Amino acid sequence: MPSKHNPLHYLRQHNCPQPVYFSGVTPDVKIFDALRRITPGKGGELRLTDAIELLIQEGEPVHVVVHSGTRHDLGNPGGYIPANVEFGLRSMVYGPALYTQLKKIIADYEAEKGLS
Repeated sequence: MPSKHNPLHYLRQHNCPQPVYFSGVTPDVKIFDALRRITPGKGGELRLTDAIELLIQEGEPVHVVVHSGTRHDLGNPGGYIPANVEFGLRSMVYGPALYTQLKKIIADYEAEKGLS
């Protein structure tokens, strides 16, 4: 049963744009038990949001931070790799060297493929 303390319920009640994305999840170990207890969804995948909702229904606290910015799908290499590159580029420690290396990789790739 949804409660006023359920972030998923709150987002639905306030007509938040769909889909709602969860990112930067730092799960409690209880999430793994919840994932074992949910029914696979579309494509046979276990959805993290379903496991989170189960924990909320069982009274576990879940905290939400509203984020406006770039969304990255970390569930596949096509999203995971660009996300790491973007975060790496924004790093004050790794960004400058990564930028230089990426430019070299791209130039080498373009030369190899005859794109330059």
